[in-house]
Amino acid sequence: MPGPTFVPLALPAPTIEGDIRIELQRSGTTVTLVWPASAARDCTAWLRDWLR
Repeated sequence: MPGPTFVPLALPAPTIEGDIRIELQRSGTTVTLVWPASAARDCTAWLRDWLR
């Protein structure tokens, strides 16, 4: 009798809700950003560029 076999399943991507909130201060100016958590990669890329 053969053992169990692997059956791959196609699962939907998880939905990410909420916001990423960032407060930046530079030269006496404060900027607050609200970024959708579903676009976290874009936020990471933007923040990395801004911090250079």
